[in-house]
Amino acid sequence: MNFYERPDHAKMSPKRIPFFKLSALTIVGAALLLPWWQHGEEPLLDEGVETQAYSRVLIHAHEACLFDVHVLGAESLEERLSTRLQFVQENFNPEILPFCATLDPQRYESQCFEVNGHVHCENVSSEPPEAIAMVVTGDGLAQTRNGVVYAPQAATGLLLQHELGHALGLADEYGMRPELARAFCSGDYQFDALNIVFTASRELNDESYQAFKASLPWRTYLTTPIARKTEKGQWVLGSDADSDDAVGLYPADTCTHGPGYAWKPVAEKTFMEQHEIGSVPTLYLKLIRDRLNSQ
Repeated sequence: MNFYERPDHAKMSPKRIPFFKLSALTIVGAALLLPWWQHGEEPLLDEGVETQAYSRVLIHAHEACLFDVHVLGAESLEERLSTRLQFVQENFNPEILPFCATLDPQRYESQCFEVNGHVHCENVSSEPPEAIAMVVTGDGLAQTRNGVVYAPQAATGLLLQHELGHALGLADEYGMRPELARAFCSGDYQFDALNIVFTASRELNDESYQAFKASLPWRTYLTTPIARKTEKGQWVLGSDADSDDAVGLYPADTCTHGPGYAWKPVAEKTFMEQHEIGSVPTLYLKLIRDRLNSQ
């Protein structure tokens, strides 16, 4: 589940190329790739330095991580979080997308409070650019609001990786509920998806098609054509190849209840469509890595 950031001002008028709209990159960060990782607390501080208030629940042994997860939650969650974030790291392939995570119970106690059954935390939207805030609450639904992950204590590793996917720039690939789909699919939210693009029509003229193809977030990874040309010179969008390793243009259910068409780069069901299946395409990890490294 995800709540995308909507501007406070009047409805946005997104830049458009005829018949489609695509998003620009926004997430920032940079780091080295790391082949080895471990979880649990590690005495990384120099001798004589005062122990930090937080616990390292997922760390890398030698080099920097590509991004950090700052978890605000109760101290009793340390072992559970360590195990579940370890699971996420395995699916996120530490050779492509290594990350670290810390648990900060004191920060949770001092900055977080509950209002009408929802937990809110102060200053969690002002994390360093290479960090993601994750707030672990009691009962409730998992969601990502304005880049901050909110997860119940019972959240599985599969659910945590879905929400982290949102925070890292991936949109839902299942059919959004109508009110959200109408706004999101028309460009009314400030969320620049790496895995979803939109068009108002399935057919584009040659000029619009060439611009569309050049603007795809995954254009450098394409392995199959994304459209076929008609006798009238129009391009009908959609790839024919449906193998799991093909990278092209495939219908997504995101805008089933909204305007236009949504497209994704792979034919398979991924963890952004059904988090329970846990399938994380290597392409998605590379797109996230490329975005982080490009900033």
